Parts: sequence; C-alpha cells; structure tokens
Amino acid sequence: MFDDGQKAFSEEFTKLHDTAFSRKDPNKGRVYGLSKMKKILEEYNMNYAIEAPRETSGDKKTTYWKVVKFNRESDESKSE
Repeated sequence: MFDDGQKAFSEEFTKLHDTAFSRKDPNKGRVYGLSKMKKILEEYNMNYAIEAPRETSGDKKTTYWKVVKFNRESDESKSE
C-alpha cells in the first residue's frame, strides 16, 4: 500500500480495533499510525504483521506497507 492506501488502511484498522477492543489512544480523533498498529497486532498475538520497506529510486525514497501472515509462535513472517 502506498500513501492513499496507507491512510485508508489506518482509518479502517483504527475503526475496527476500537469497535472490537478498548481504545489505545486517549485522543479519540486520532488514527493509529504504523508503530501503533504493529504493537497492537503483536499485543493481541495476531498472526499478521505490517512490513514497511523503503525503496530508493534516484533521489526519491518511497515507503510502502505490506500486510503479511506472521506466525507469532515461531516469529517467522510469510508474504502472500
């Protein structure tokens, strides 16, 4: 996911999380960022992770997100 997809994903993740679990941020209007989402997935032992590799093309650096299955018991990520 690139910029537009990241924004939409963050908003949806925040909405779904807050519906299922208690709010993790005292600011009720704030959308969870990458670090918070990664911590939430780890805290609830969910078998998913968000990878955020950086790519450089000339002078431009791009970060994209990739949601991957992640076996928390063996700490191995597996892209699909």
